[in-house]
Amino acid sequence: MNNYSALGFYFRKVDSSMSPHVTEYQTSEKIKIDYQLASMPLRFAAFIIDYFFKYLGFIVMYIVMIVILIPSSFFMDNENNIVGIIFLIIFFILIIAVILFYLLYNFIFEFWWKGQTPGKRFLKIRVINDDGTYIGLGSVVLRNIFRIVDFLPVFYITGAITIFVNKKKKRVGDLVAGTIVVREEKIELPEISEPVNDYFAHIQDIQACFTNQELDIIMSYYKSQKDLSEDAKIKIEGPLINIIESKTNVPYSSDIKSQVYINNLIYRLLK
Repeated sequence: MNNYSALGFYFRKVDSSMSPHVTEYQTSEKIKIDYQLASMPLRFAAFIIDYFFKYLGFIVMYIVMIVILIPSSFFMDNENNIVGIIFLIIFFILIIAVILFYLLYNFIFEFWWKGQTPGKRFLKIRVINDDGTYIGLGSVVLRNIFRIVDFLPVFYITGAITIFVNKKKKRVGDLVAGTIVVREEKIELPEISEPVNDYFAHIQDIQACFTNQELDIIMSYYKSQKDLSEDAKIKIEGPLINIIESKTNVPYSSDIKSQVYINNLIYRLLK
């Protein structure tokens, strides 16, 4: 695990003494993070919404296929075989597309939306890694492949039982992939005023200095500032400053508060 793993988590911390659906994780930097777990009814509701979208997509594609099949038969009957064959090829391509849409629905959305499907997004829940970071392709593939095991013997009985007996509410796919499903909450973002000394003003396209993952790390720190203890801030800000220095070539001076230096960069990123 790298030094920035805890920064990928941007959900509001909750008081574990006040909620039975909270689990705690301690990073390698000894920073404790609380997750509010998504309840079984909430996950089931997200599943139903996603099933509706799958069914709706199937219906739309089915109508399109019928519309294509009718002229295909017409052209074949009138010995215009080439056009008819083209329509048939399109028809079979659509069949394959329907199958792939149904099978890859969760894969595509969870990877593209970083742990969310339309159902999860609507209900404000998300799949994340155990350490709070966004799930990657490997985690997405593992948890969805093992969905087959969760389904056994019928209608996700194994998955439901596993969620009930597991204190972190993990189904088999989550256990294998090292993921959990948590609730998202709106957070009040800290205000960042225009800096007195703008250390990064000379950099034209400052976002281009960082990778998407590094930008996620920086913005996650920004979103979670109010929830971090002073000890956690110290442990996080050190490696974060190292990233900023190496990517911008703007040196950090010990006479500057670390939070001021980082927030100066965030001001530039948001400007």
